[in-house]
Amino acid sequence: MSGSGLTRRALLVAGAGTGAALLSGCEDDVPVGSATANDEAALLRDLVVVEQAQVVVYEAAARRAGGAARRRWTAQAQIEREHLRAIGDVLYRLGARAPKVVTGTPDLPRRDSELLGYLADLEERSAAAWRSVIPRVSQDIVRIACVSIMGVEIRQAVWLRVAAGQAAPAVAPPPQALADVLAAVRDTARLA
Repeated sequence: MSGSGLTRRALLVAGAGTGAALLSGCEDDVPVGSATANDEAALLRDLVVVEQAQVVVYEAAARRAGGAARRRWTAQAQIEREHLRAIGDVLYRLGARAPKVVTGTPDLPRRDSELLGYLADLEERSAAAWRSVIPRVSQDIVRIACVSIMGVEIRQAVWLRVAAGQAAPAVAPPPQALADVLAAVRDTARLA
């Protein structure tokens, strides 16, 4: 246990709405990290790139779609923008600034079923990045933001898998190195 008495399991339980999927693979005695505010701000700035990539991809999907699909992808882009606002608020409270907005032109799959799988992959990568950061942060405001956003990413990935007719994951994706996720989403969204 860390000095605050919080573990990853306790934090995930506190992030109500994410359910048992988030609890899988969490041991009760894994302590929460003790990063400094500067370290935590740097982690959040990297995660901004992940969220911006999702906005870029969903906006591109909305531009090429019509009707209900356009509304759905526009709404998904809005969810990712809300994540960016939340991260920006946390960075402000830490005395840090958000990085500049990135843009890109993703090459999206043409078939709807492939697009849904592509988007689910992106959401799962994002959830894995958030999950990798949670044990490394120590400030409540950062942990709460991380758990909340990770929960949304997991729910979106599950919804996309089901919509694509694929098996929804029963557990949260395993943590991935943030550098690996950043490289993958930069490539996926063809970020400038």
